[in-house]
Amino acid sequence: SSSSGIGSTGRILGRGDRGDRVKASAASSDALPLPSPSESPAGATFTQAVFNVVNVVMGVGLLTLPFALKSSGWVGLALLWAMGFITNYTGKALVECAERVAELKGEPGKVFGYEDIAEAAFGGLGKLLISSIIYVELFGTCSLLFILEGDNLFQLLGNSVLASPTAYMLAAACVMIPTVWLPDLKALSYLGFFGVSATLTCVLSVVYTFLTGSYVAGAATDPALFATLPLVFGIMTFCYSGHGVFPSIQASMAKPSEFPGVLNVAYIIVAAFCTIIGGLGYYMYGQGAADVVIFNLPAGFLATLCCSMVLINPIAKFALTMEPIGAAAARAAGDAKGIARAAVRT
Repeated sequence: SSSSGIGSTGRILGRGDRGDRVKASAASSDALPLPSPSESPAGATFTQAVFNVVNVVMGVGLLTLPFALKSSGWVGLALLWAMGFITNYTGKALVECAERVAELKGEPGKVFGYEDIAEAAFGGLGKLLISSIIYVELFGTCSLLFILEGDNLFQLLGNSVLASPTAYMLAAACVMIPTVWLPDLKALSYLGFFGVSATLTCVLSVVYTFLTGSYVAGAATDPALFATLPLVFGIMTFCYSGHGVFPSIQASMAKPSEFPGVLNVAYIIVAAFCTIIGGLGYYMYGQGAADVVIFNLPAGFLATLCCSMVLINPIAKFALTMEPIGAAAARAAGDAKGIARAAVRT
């Protein structure tokens, strides 16, 4: 498109030397295409965006998959991949809708989420309804992160540091809330790296337990349990949740047009990790699988390591989960900077 634009410019400029210069410019533009206006060299790279998507999608939910397979049997793994394909498609559809809303509003590159799409489709009432649902869900998720972190800390440390799980939850909130002050999602990708590394550690621990035979062989498993299969739909879908943050992650990229590829790579990683930990956990423990598979691991270093790694995930996910709310608050408050920005996002 840049070469055709330059060619038309050459016709307008005229003939002779100016035309020659335009032809030379067109040739060079074919070799080095100009970035589109929506591209930002300072934005997140492809890899950083993958870390952000994997971090927000893949959390402690995958540790419950062996427990879910107790109700579905091995056919649950097929359901897991089916939900992966469906949610991957809906994620791409969401960001396409957000891009269309940005075009309609004449603000390409600006972050638009569920509530803006609802407004474009159903008017002000639709925006109010969807905003209420999304924000309640995100606030609830972040509250669950506080609870999860506090409970895990209390199980790991007992009352040797703080007196109760509630005290640990408050301490966790004091650590998590400042992460929303980070300047952008490119900075959050480093938290994403730690979150993905923590999850990978748990997956490798389960793999190690399987390879070393540190489990009681012969656990009872079932090919398919169709009567209770519907009970696991929620868990399978939860393994791919995080769509509300996708428009923000796309807008943070240096090349937003690459986001569909980011989703493909991220979903393959998430589905692979879920398949490994779900399949191996169910094979090893069968109907004895605990609600969180790390509780089935033999007592010792690996179990303690996994419990410690699980503590990283809520901290790594908090700011990403809150990003749609933070972006909406920032839009409502104007272009706040510095302390004012931190106050608005808090």
